[in-house]
Amino acid sequence: MANYLKFDMHGYHLGLPIMLITLCVFFLIGFLPSLLSLQAYSNKRHIDRNNIVHKNGSKDHQKLVLVVVDALQRDFVLETNDIHVKKDWPFLRSLFTNRKACIFEGIADSPTVTMPRIKAMVSGTVPNFVDILYNLQSEEYFEDNLIDIAIQHKKAILFYGDDTWVKMFPGAFLRYEGTTSFFASDYTEVDVNVTRHLDHELTTTDWDIMILHYLGLDHIGHIHGPASFLVSEKLLEMDAVLEKIYTGLKVRNEPFTLLMTGDHGMSPGGSHGGSSLEETQVPLVFVNDGCIQRFASGRRDLGTFRQIDVTPTLAGLLGVPNPKNNLGVHIPNILFSEQIFSVEHQAVLMLENLKHLYNIFATRGLSSHSFEQNFDLLKTKLMESSSSIETRREWLQKAFLFAKEIQSELGKGSNLYDLWTMVISAFSMFLVFFCSCIMIFGDSCCPSVRKPCPNSPFILILTGLGCISYVMISTYFSNEVFVTPPIIICFLQSGVTAYLFSLLHSLSLTKNLKANVFSLPQMFTLFGIVYQGFSLFSSSFVEEEHQTWYYLVPTLLLLISLKNIETTFTKIDSNEGMKVVQNRDFLSIMGTVCIHRIAKFWNQTGDKWAREMDIEDWLIGEDNYVALMVFFCMGIVGIWCLVVWEEKRNLKRIIFSSGMIAVLIYRYLDFLGLHTSQWLVYLPRSVYVLVFVLFLMAIFGRTFTPLPPLVLLLVLLRRAHNVPLLLLQLIQARLVQRPLTVLLQYEKGLFFLYAAYSWLGMMWFFYQGNSNSLSRIDVAAGYIGVGSYQPFLIGILLLISTFQGPLLAFVFYLKNLEMTNMNENEWSSRFWYLCLLRSFPLCLHFVTVIILRNHIFIWSVFAPKLVYEVTFTLLMFLITFISVFKRGTYYFVFNLCKYVQLGK
Repeated sequence: MANYLKFDMHGYHLGLPIMLITLCVFFLIGFLPSLLSLQAYSNKRHIDRNNIVHKNGSKDHQKLVLVVVDALQRDFVLETNDIHVKKDWPFLRSLFTNRKACIFEGIADSPTVTMPRIKAMVSGTVPNFVDILYNLQSEEYFEDNLIDIAIQHKKAILFYGDDTWVKMFPGAFLRYEGTTSFFASDYTEVDVNVTRHLDHELTTTDWDIMILHYLGLDHIGHIHGPASFLVSEKLLEMDAVLEKIYTGLKVRNEPFTLLMTGDHGMSPGGSHGGSSLEETQVPLVFVNDGCIQRFASGRRDLGTFRQIDVTPTLAGLLGVPNPKNNLGVHIPNILFSEQIFSVEHQAVLMLENLKHLYNIFATRGLSSHSFEQNFDLLKTKLMESSSSIETRREWLQKAFLFAKEIQSELGKGSNLYDLWTMVISAFSMFLVFFCSCIMIFGDSCCPSVRKPCPNSPFILILTGLGCISYVMISTYFSNEVFVTPPIIICFLQSGVTAYLFSLLHSLSLTKNLKANVFSLPQMFTLFGIVYQGFSLFSSSFVEEEHQTWYYLVPTLLLLISLKNIETTFTKIDSNEGMKVVQNRDFLSIMGTVCIHRIAKFWNQTGDKWAREMDIEDWLIGEDNYVALMVFFCMGIVGIWCLVVWEEKRNLKRIIFSSGMIAVLIYRYLDFLGLHTSQWLVYLPRSVYVLVFVLFLMAIFGRTFTPLPPLVLLLVLLRRAHNVPLLLLQLIQARLVQRPLTVLLQYEKGLFFLYAAYSWLGMMWFFYQGNSNSLSRIDVAAGYIGVGSYQPFLIGILLLISTFQGPLLAFVFYLKNLEMTNMNENEWSSRFWYLCLLRSFPLCLHFVTVIILRNHIFIWSVFAPKLVYEVTFTLLMFLITFISVFKRGTYYFVFNLCKYVQLGK
């Protein structure tokens, strides 16, 4: 039986990928910062203020209304180069003109997604970058915040809008209704369900704070972009809401403050999550008779404040303490208004803010001697009863500037890295890279060798990885007996020895490379791997990485074409058949390059090119609706013809055709604007079922080439204007299939073929309009056909939608391999190929992040790139694992059935 069940797969194939993934996880744990917080709650004041009252004689403003318009960027309210309110806000413009409202510019920190921005506004903290990973699954917020403090001080709170608030603060609201945000195509009902409560609530008197969070504008951005006419209609709707609230509060004849702002802005593509100006600049609209809009040269001056400054400002207006971890500073245009606070009250609030910042300053172990001296001086000057009003105002301004200076210093030291874990992870990643080189290019480990030959370098490298892993783990268990310093030093020395040995052995492989005399395309592939890895040290190269792949892939194809021409002329004249084949390959590559010229301008991407006019902008233009429909239908028909023509089994053809019809009907209903129709949920679900059936047929078939299910899924998840682009990619893949097989004729051909298709997938990744900014992720794709909030399913759909280019290229790589005769050991060698292609850029990017961890672009450029690299590595390992072990499972089941039949 053993002979029938034998499958030549060895555990060492999985050792390197598992170690690579483990090191990625360890590096992320060390890199993603932890914030040293004050765990206590704000249950008392630092300074006695029991006898301090507002200028108007009331203890607090009795009503506060916070209106959060999701994705409301600054330029949606104000003119780009002026402080004039746009025509889409007629009521707000009248308030601003009559000096009943002040408009400031707010700066939201990255990441610009909803949950971290809510945290920033209610707690005054700068959320960690890791919060963007939790945004899909909002959980209860336990850190000290304004909501909990207000409840402790007997404030009644109402909430209507995005149910993220309800999940973060369960049981906190007197009355509430949460609107779900996963129907990205709904931008009408989601806001109507908020506004319909206003008529009733504005006549009741049992509440102190009302919070409204509107989602419609954000949904319009995700689906139609910021240039859509729907944006203007939505802004007019929000202006009417503002008028309704103001009118309802004004008739009460009670002091109130109305604050309208955005949690984040909106990128030119309609998404968010990055750090561009469009995403980080939001308006802060304070509607209050006492707010101050400063004047400069006869015109109003737009003040700029951080979003976290909203927290202490609202706390002062409500008469409650600041949250313990608040890093915000009072907005002076509100604090220094004598119509709102008396000068004595202003002094108390400012000193309280300073003392609060000092507590955080001291908790983080920063020097505070000079701060104590300045604080004592400011306290003395501000609280002197004999000082004149003008003198106090001068010292208040100095206190504000000093508080901003402390805020800036706290911001520099807010990220605490585990540098030891990061360095060890990068160190170990180099070992994975060296080991991959030895296994691929070493004499004893060629892919043609059927049975592996474990050698001393391989064993020593694994020993080194184990030793370094032991040292890394020991840092978390420093009190245990088995991690005493002598033992740690011993293991560390072994790891360093293994590292040096593997480095010397890898360098010795250069002799092999010269001896093998690689072809020009192969040498260029090796150059491209090195070039792309080292380009990650530059922030500009990371932002414009699409240019790297747009250069590497066409150049590689042209070199293959030149190699084919050279081969043609070296053949004897009688071999006319060979000439025809080679000439056909040349024409195929030329056709591929021509398609590339069109596809690269389909979705402009990158930091400098995303705003340029492209084919996408033309297709989604209001005047080109018919052209969009025509291009979409042409794409659908072309894709159907290509897939059905290559598929031989009639059952698969029928299932695939049924799915394409369902997608066509779904898009037609979407074009009609029937966003509330249940068919927009049922039709995508039926497509998912068909995709699953086709995938199962691929799993249990003799060959694993899941092209029909993947293409059907991508047609559903893509925007309508990108469906013709998918057709161009399929044509490209078909054209390069035969020319790329020339790589198999040379030494290590399987590796270079794998590298070529990996490059092709990265080029397709940027064809979609993706970049290394998280704001380019098409969030709407994750909610297609989702009828309830399911984070796991949404995450899978987003993952497939984002990396559909590399996934599609890998499937075509499998199709190409099926044309060759390879044994199981050669199939499993792809794990080594994966490790080499992924470990090299990862280890270099690890070093980049360590060196530039305090760089100004660390969170806007290098951290998002790290997330992309790690996520892409995990995805490629998963699909490689499925493809390799599917083949092993097939032979296992086949031989098992054969054995059973013989037994009978």
